[in-house]
Amino acid sequence: PRPGHATVFSAALTLFEPPPPVVQPILSRGAQLAAVMSGAAGLDGGSYILYINLSMAAITAAVFLCAYLQDRKRLQALCWLGACGLVIINGTIEALLPQLSAFAALRVFAYACFLAAIGLLGAGLACQCRVKFSWGTAITVFAAALLVNIAILDMPRHSPLRLYLYHGPYFLMGGLGALTILRARHKGLLEYLMFAAVCLLNLHFL
Repeated sequence: PRPGHATVFSAALTLFEPPPPVVQPILSRGAQLAAVMSGAAGLDGGSYILYINLSMAAITAAVFLCAYLQDRKRLQALCWLGACGLVIINGTIEALLPQLSAFAALRVFAYACFLAAIGLLGAGLACQCRVKFSWGTAITVFAAALLVNIAILDMPRHSPLRLYLYHGPYFLMGGLGALTILRARHKGLLEYLMFAAVCLLNLHFL
């Protein structure tokens, strides 16, 4: 009989003896997902939420891709498509970080992906509202945030100071998007709804 998906991925784990530290958790996650797809295993709570979030991000990205392909002038769809892609990369890396905690560069890269995604969200809002996006401010916040993130890598994870330094740049980058909406000359119901959504997102980071 043909081997199942889980057997194939389990066999892939033996390709490296011993598996490199970066490769092993990736193959392990692949084997876990294949086992779930073949019905050989169930999902734990964390993995279930992860797969749902990644699936929703992929579906949303597909919608924005279709919108952009339908009308190439919809630059907001292109920005939001890029944001969804960065969120998917961030979620994938975050899922692997428990097995790759020794690789600090991956933690910084995951942080950078999510921060850039929030920036692209604001850029898309600027296109939607037909106002100029503050790219200089966004790049400054992004660069400063990466330096701060590197500096706090060794701080205790539950330190209140570390939490504010970690999430503060998310709040600032999201604030650029909120201010962008307020700068729109003509604001209707859609603009006010987007402003409320961005404000709720920012409150989450505090």
